[in-house]
Amino acid sequence: MFMSSVAASLAANAALNVRDDLIPRRDVAPPGRAVNNNGDNGGNGAQNDTINDNINEPPHNIWVPDNEDPQQQQSLPSPTFLKFPPPPTLYLLCSLTLLISSLLPLLLSPVPSPLSTLKTSKFFQASIMNFIGYLTLSLKPTYFKSICGGSKFFESRESYESLTSYLIFKFIIISQHRGEGSLCYPFFFGILGGLKIAGEVLREVIGRVKDSGREPGGVRVERGWTGIAAVGFCMLAVAGGGGLRGLKLRHLIMFEILIVLVETAEAVISGTVLRVTWGFRERVQAIEAHMEQVGGTQEGRERWQDEIDEINEKILLKSKEGDEFIRYMRMIKSSSLFFSYLHLWISIGFDYSFFDGLLVLSVRSCVYEFCETALEWARECEIGKEMEESFEKPTGEELTNLKDTSEVCCICLKPFGCRGSNVRKIHCGHFFHMTCLSEILKRAGGIRKARCPICRQPVFPQKKNEFESNEGDSANQQQPQSQAQAQAPESQAQSQSQSQPQTQTPTPTPTPTPQTQLQTPPAQVQNQNPPPQPAQPPLFRFSTESFPTWFPQFSFEVVQRPQPQRLLPRNDQVNFVSDMFPGVERQRIEGMLNGRNADEVVNILLEE
Repeated sequence: MFMSSVAASLAANAALNVRDDLIPRRDVAPPGRAVNNNGDNGGNGAQNDTINDNINEPPHNIWVPDNEDPQQQQSLPSPTFLKFPPPPTLYLLCSLTLLISSLLPLLLSPVPSPLSTLKTSKFFQASIMNFIGYLTLSLKPTYFKSICGGSKFFESRESYESLTSYLIFKFIIISQHRGEGSLCYPFFFGILGGLKIAGEVLREVIGRVKDSGREPGGVRVERGWTGIAAVGFCMLAVAGGGGLRGLKLRHLIMFEILIVLVETAEAVISGTVLRVTWGFRERVQAIEAHMEQVGGTQEGRERWQDEIDEINEKILLKSKEGDEFIRYMRMIKSSSLFFSYLHLWISIGFDYSFFDGLLVLSVRSCVYEFCETALEWARECEIGKEMEESFEKPTGEELTNLKDTSEVCCICLKPFGCRGSNVRKIHCGHFFHMTCLSEILKRAGGIRKARCPICRQPVFPQKKNEFESNEGDSANQQQPQSQAQAQAPESQAQSQSQSQPQTQTPTPTPTPTPQTQLQTPPAQVQNQNPPPQPAQPPLFRFSTESFPTWFPQFSFEVVQRPQPQRLLPRNDQVNFVSDMFPGVERQRIEGMLNGRNADEVVNILLEE
């Protein structure tokens, strides 16, 4: 089991190996300054000669590996990723390893016949607390954030909650264990907590790099993964070699280590893809700067643009490959949790308790996440196949027209380029990048429901009956509005036709008198649209929005409402003000109370 676990981890690590000599170098010559074939920079005369000689050639000598000739470098070398999607053997190896590690204790050590003996054992208590830790890790309650709020490593709320809940419940598991091996048990889970912290820090660093757009550090991601994997392999070796007594307990720790390594592998893949694509983007920026600085003929600029299009296609390809491999890792994680819960369920037994109900819901959540990821992947593959079959590539004449008119994609606002391999033409005649078009189709729910974002016509040529059925709902919604708009001019025409015979003896329209204008009190006019009052923040609020999908959704909050002001009757207000100011006439007080309360009138009289 140890050798199979190491083999699975090494296979996953092989997918992340990137040769440093194939990554574009960062020592870029500044625009207008070329590098000679001998490797040394020439003077001003040599510099001008080099620029004049290669003014119509693409700047292939911007990044040149030490072991290659600049004259032989015709395209950007591609980093040696494992071909994505990875071969089925890798996924099967990881899945079989987790399955064997979950079911091997059941095959080698039979369950005792009296179930009460197993339920009173220390392993049962540790398994219960371990399940509570997994459950709390998935729930992510917000109150765990206050425990480690002063940490400098994390900025997102999810990292605080998941890491704190993980460590708290692992500590509870350690405190529940008594007997032989009590010193090894906290030692192993202490190192496991360190692995979890290192993985969270690695994910936070990669997330910050993605959000800020900075250049990722050279081999920081690979070194971080190597350190985490080395400690994990050491723990696997000690646990597999008998460092912990009892097969079930050793299996529990080894499975925890595998889960942490799988979670960290997602961040490592994202960071590696980010570093490779950053090198590609650097080369595109250098070529564009060289084009602006040097200029050249139309043919030379077209060759430069051709190379830029090729690099952009490689960037999209590597990003897609990384996303597909991350989906593999998520599916492996879901299947791993499923095997863990299933092993715990089979070991303990089913006695229709509350714990069994929670375990069933957790198994359902793992299956739902696995199926959702697989269905999403299948949906994207289906959309890609439909795009290849339904949409045509632009012709050379159309690409020339797009280039002459400087037309850009309305989704990403980027030019279409000279190659046209990543451009598709939809039914209405508009052009889009394939990645932008796939996003439109995914949001619409399919190729037959999507519409062009420019002219709102269907992107796929539909039949007349299908088009009428799709337009039926929108037409039915617009029918009441059109009927109301049609009835309005008819009523106006009828009123005009009725008023034409009466134009001979016109009657003057009555003008409103001042008395009728003053019938509405000013207080009502002022209070017709009262200003909205700002909502007060609740004193306490609890919600289950971040809980798993199987948990019931509800929320409640405790708020403090402002006390309403008690208004006295009209006569009481007049008496109250007249008692305070006996020298003021009663009629004046009544007039001042129009639209005001007694306190406001008292303040006005005090100011006078």
